[in-house]
Amino acid sequence: MMTAMDECVGQVLDKLIELKLEKNTLVIFCSDNGHAYMGGPKGYRFPLRGKKGTVWEGGHRVPGIAWWPGRIKPGQVSDEMVISLDLMATMLDFAGAKPPKGRALDGVSLRPVLLGGGSLGQRQFFWKGQAMRDGQWKYVASPKGGGLFNLRTISLSR
Repeated sequence: MMTAMDECVGQVLDKLIELKLEKNTLVIFCSDNGHAYMGGPKGYRFPLRGKKGTVWEGGHRVPGIAWWPGRIKPGQVSDEMVISLDLMATMLDFAGAKPPKGRALDGVSLRPVLLGGGSLGQRQFFWKGQAMRDGQWKYVASPKGGGLFNLRTISLSR
């Protein structure tokens, strides 16, 4: 599946270049949740604790890739906390549009991160009433190894 997805994304990028649209097109590739791996080769261990549907890092921490030649510098890496809810705010911001009157967005624009390595500031995320993240700190309410974790100093694996 990964090979097919990689090939298809490559075809989209190639077509944008062929049509000379790449400098006017922001492409963002990400997942909406962590891995769903259920078994496989003996000894396989996903590097993060938890899987899809859990509040652990393995349930929702995913890479995101943004491509916009001439606007986003290649090779940039960011550790900013972002969420898929930020995509709508980002698209509206780049389009110079505002949300409809009376409609507040839950996300924030990723413009400062994408275009210049800026920061989104301190943010808090909540999951299912069972977990909360505030910067490097994460609290998980679980009888199976829950508690308060400093994500910068602990191993995120099982």
